[in-house]
Amino acid sequence: MQKLYAKDKKISTTIATGAQVKAEYTEADGILLPESNAFRQLSALTVLPYNKIVQFAGKPDSGKSTVAAELMVAAQKAEPR
Repeated sequence: MQKLYAKDKKISTTIATGAQVKAEYTEADGILLPESNAFRQLSALTVLPYNKIVQFAGKPDSGKSTVAAELMVAAQKAEPR
């Protein structure tokens, strides 16, 4: 994502990755994501945190809906806490 929008300074400054997130999340703070999950690979977050908003933006056919669907599947498969 960062390479794709590197020339657009307005958008590139709003893109955040897991490395830029101030808080560290543990398995108890959210849904544990499989290592193969695209969101985990892109964001470097190991969990999808509870009570946080995650926004996907991008060009048509860039995989936004696919990644969101994979996150929903991971949430459904997660063990209840």
